[in-house]
Amino acid sequence: MSVSGENVIGVGTSIDQSNYDNYDWDKDPYNIYLTVTPISDMEQEATKVIWLTNYKKGAKSFAGVNLTKVSDDRFLVLWEEYKNDYTPSDSGDPFSGHSIHYVFIDGAGNAVSKVFARKAAISDCHPIISGNKAIYYASTGFYDSGYDSTVFYSIDTETGDFSKKVYNRKSIETVSVSKVGKKTYTGTEIKPSVKLKAGGKVLNSGTDYSITYSNNVNVGKAKITIKGKGIYEGSFKVTFYIVPKGTKLKKVSAAKKALKVGWKKQTEQTTGYQIQYALNKKFSKGKKTVTLKKNTYSSKKITKLKAKSKYYLRIRTYKKVSGKYYYSSWSPVKSAKTR
Repeated sequence: MSVSGENVIGVGTSIDQSNYDNYDWDKDPYNIYLTVTPISDMEQEATKVIWLTNYKKGAKSFAGVNLTKVSDDRFLVLWEEYKNDYTPSDSGDPFSGHSIHYVFIDGAGNAVSKVFARKAAISDCHPIISGNKAIYYASTGFYDSGYDSTVFYSIDTETGDFSKKVYNRKSIETVSVSKVGKKTYTGTEIKPSVKLKAGGKVLNSGTDYSITYSNNVNVGKAKITIKGKGIYEGSFKVTFYIVPKGTKLKKVSAAKKALKVGWKKQTEQTTGYQIQYALNKKFSKGKKTVTLKKNTYSSKKITKLKAKSKYYLRIRTYKKVSGKYYYSSWSPVKSAKTR
């Protein structure tokens, strides 16, 4: 119901409300009408009835109606035709299988425009007037269509021109994510950037998704939580690893069938060290690894080596966290020859 300058305008249906639950929507049509009652004379005899539709048996009936006031002398009447098949004709618009009709009337209930027809749906959202536009939306929350979408509709209240904007919500979990490599401990929060793509399109942080970080200071397993925004919904986590700072060999000196190795001590977020030595630069020949379980060491004598042989050596740090080992990168290689 709405009020013009001189009349009260209502909208009604021909359906028998007492038999509503038994109504056969596929066979029995029903129609919509306007009632126009003068404000100066609210008696029933003064009320004028104007039928807007004339569906016959076996024809399409309507599935909902809205009456929206544009001004004292202009109103929008919007209804949707009932169908038994709402299969979308456009895969990008879940409501493209629906059909709405609308017409503009004056304050006396007279049509002042043609009846427009568009592929769209009506919804529980009553149109609002903004400038010269009547705006409302339909969401798949109202329908069992298999989509997760919202469509905004706009009707020009002067010309009747129609437009729509489809927002198909998507799961953020379906996008591809750039790989996050190992990061070295710095003592402060580590926040690696990630790149998200959907169908080849790069998503925008802040618009399409938000990022939060956790456990991202100390050595161990850190997490990035990516939460969808805008048309993207849901969230998922990306794991990356923080490894301890490395060290480097300071000196390698020869001994009889042995080598003396010295390095720069690294104790911060470090459990111990690993020294690796081999008979070639690629560490594929005669490779062995010595593990030192304390971070207080700064030198080590490696014994039981071949006499007068050249060895290649490197060192790395490690930290044990919850039973898992995290290793720094290997240091630059040094070489020396035993006596």
